[in-house]
Amino acid sequence: MDLNLDELSETKRSSAKPSAAVADATEERDAAEAAPLGGGTNAAIATIGRHALVYGAGIVISKLASFIMLPIYTRHLTPADYGVLELLAMTIEIYGILTGMCVFASVFRFHAAYETIEDRNEVLSTAAIGLSSVAAVGALLGILASPLLGDLVLDGTPGSALFFRLFFLTHLA
Repeated sequence: MDLNLDELSETKRSSAKPSAAVADATEERDAAEAAPLGGGTNAAIATIGRHALVYGAGIVISKLASFIMLPIYTRHLTPADYGVLELLAMTIEIYGILTGMCVFASVFRFHAAYETIEDRNEVLSTAAIGLSSVAAVGALLGILASPLLGDLVLDGTPGSALFFRLFFLTHLA
């Protein structure tokens, strides 16, 4: 009987079963390749990606709306109206700084610093109550000071006090 060495080695390879240790190592390697950053991170990355898309879509839609409204603005607003809008925008930014609307970064910092959910919820509730209180007092003072702000910022432009009152009322919402 004539044996071909190539056939014999091929038969041995196909019939040989890997040991349990080799099978376990192969399974671990396959699992590591399937989830390169560890278990569950693929789902987390997918969630972050979806949130980023939604956030990005909101920004794009906002910019697109501004671009679409540009012909309407230029047709109906005078250069003086643009100046009034810019002065209102700057006043609103200063108001936000003074009333502590930039507290959100510190809320994230302290929220992450606590381990228990009770402590984290306490940080969030304290920040919400504090910001709401400051906003309410600031809006009330702003509504009362609207005629003065209209005279100082907009040089007594007709309806300037109304602009500020509307801003402070919408700030409460």
